[in-house]
Amino acid sequence: MLKNQFGDSLSASTLRIGFESPVMIDAMATLLERFSKENSNCEMYLFYGSANEIKSGIENQDLDFGILENWVDNGAKSKIQSLSLSIRQSAIASESVGLMVYPLNQTEKQVKVIWESNDNHMKEILLNVLRTSS
Repeated sequence: MLKNQFGDSLSASTLRIGFESPVMIDAMATLLERFSKENSNCEMYLFYGSANEIKSGIENQDLDFGILENWVDNGAKSKIQSLSLSIRQSAIASESVGLMVYPLNQTEKQVKVIWESNDNHMKEILLNVLRTSS
């Protein structure tokens, strides 16, 4: 059984997704909500950090997916796979100041979803959702 960064046991119906920016989480909220409703037995953990931290998390199997803005696959030896996805930035609520924060640029942005293959069937289900939305 897998363990998360806190040492808790994780089941095969768990997904750990790392985002390069918390804003990206909000931009993908509808897609994540749809996946969650269709797969209510799947537990999702969302994290954010630098591109290098996310890539390392994928390689060490601490993360199942990474969502990155500026991903460049820098090696033929890498086992990391990727999928391009367009997201639209939207306004986010800042709880600390009680205001909405609006993006200056609302055009679609290309991001890369990265992962390594393994036996987690929830990864394949989420990949299918991502592929149909791209």
